[in-house]
Amino acid sequence: MIRILFLTILFSFSLLISIDAQEEWSLERAIMHARNNSIPIKQTELAIRNAELTEMSNKYARYPSVSANGNLGANFGRAIDPVSNDFTTETIIFNSFGVNASVLLYNGGRIQNSIKQSKVDLDATKMDYAQQKNDIAIQVAGLYLNIVFAEEQLNNAKTKYKQTQEQLAITEKLIKAGSRPANDRYDIQASMALDEQTIINQENNVNTGYFNLKQLLQLEPDLDIKLVIPSIPVPEGPVTDAFLLKEIYDLSLQTQPQIKAADLKLESAQLNEEIAKSGKLPVVSIGGSLLANYSNKVLDFQNPDLTDATLELSDPVDVIINGQPSEIQNFNLRGITFPKAAYFGQLGDNFGQGINLNVRVPIYDNHRNNIAMERARINVLNTQMTNRLLKQTLKADVQRAIADAKAARLNYDAAVKSTAAQEIAFENAEKRYKLGAINSFEYSTIQNTLDQTRVNMIIAKYDYLYKLTIVDYYKGKEITLN
Repeated sequence: MIRILFLTILFSFSLLISIDAQEEWSLERAIMHARNNSIPIKQTELAIRNAELTEMSNKYARYPSVSANGNLGANFGRAIDPVSNDFTTETIIFNSFGVNASVLLYNGGRIQNSIKQSKVDLDATKMDYAQQKNDIAIQVAGLYLNIVFAEEQLNNAKTKYKQTQEQLAITEKLIKAGSRPANDRYDIQASMALDEQTIINQENNVNTGYFNLKQLLQLEPDLDIKLVIPSIPVPEGPVTDAFLLKEIYDLSLQTQPQIKAADLKLESAQLNEEIAKSGKLPVVSIGGSLLANYSNKVLDFQNPDLTDATLELSDPVDVIINGQPSEIQNFNLRGITFPKAAYFGQLGDNFGQGINLNVRVPIYDNHRNNIAMERARINVLNTQMTNRLLKQTLKADVQRAIADAKAARLNYDAAVKSTAAQEIAFENAEKRYKLGAINSFEYSTIQNTLDQTRVNMIIAKYDYLYKLTIVDYYKGKEITLN
């Protein structure tokens, strides 16, 4: 006895731990988690960053470009000294440094239009991002409602099983009283077996629903979660007046990110056409350069070395001075040497500057610019047709969503009426069964009919709620079940 009591307490404690370990997830939390962990959405976030970098690159293209260069080399054999420009056959080691700068003055508006286009492309990518977030919210809401629907069906199956148990208890009493045959218990026991099978099937549907939701949310399959099931009332009254095609379509044109993205992509295509036109216009730029050279063969003539120098008398030269023959001799300084010019001194002496203005006028380019302009124009026309098709598709989707919501409402109203009528029929059958007016088979048939009508009502309810969610989505409302 003590052992049984201990096991009972242990089981109850483990059950409480299991319940506490469950994470409660609302629809809002599920949607937020899906948006934060969706791989396609993360890829679009990277695309947004890439578009931002493109915009930055186009903006920086307006600024001057500056580059520095250095060169170190050696020439062997006959070559030109890069400093003196003299031919030499000696080995020359040379070094040079330079700085170049240039700025674009005019290029037919290409840079300005590129900046505008990159800004438009960035906005379009952000709209694609918003559309992806909306799409995944719809997916999460659909799977969420599937689980709610499956759990309601499971509860309905359990209620049906409990009712069948009560029926069996009543039948046992009637059999003991001799008012019902003993075989009636077997019919009810068979119904109980079917009810148990239905419960198992509905539990599988609930588990499948959770598995699909976890997969979409990028959750581990073994994570134990429990949905927060809010009270979801069905709006009262008909939907005809609330769902006007023109009103909802106009709202969707203003709120749907895919429409805004399409308009931005058309604007980008038009700017691309302007960029293509700039290829036929002149390009004007201005630049400047600084340059300094060094060579190991350059000598410093300003500082001669007289250490080994000697003064020598030259040979006499015959000349005529004032009509008289004479001889002239000169003293020549021999053995003078010159040191190599200092490295930094050469860089300072050979420092040069330059400035230039460049103008490029396209004359003939094998029709490349004409073809680029034609392609850009075709892209504009194609984007316009794509946008028209997108708006036509959106209008058809809105119209279909309204029609589906209206039909779902009518189906739900019919299911409610059918369930109410069947409940009255079941209450009457239950009274007649207790009085022995009908047998267990007839009673079970009416009970099964009631069960089916309740299931149909649950299906109609959540189908209608989902269709309402789709209509609200086209109105630009946040996806919610409240």
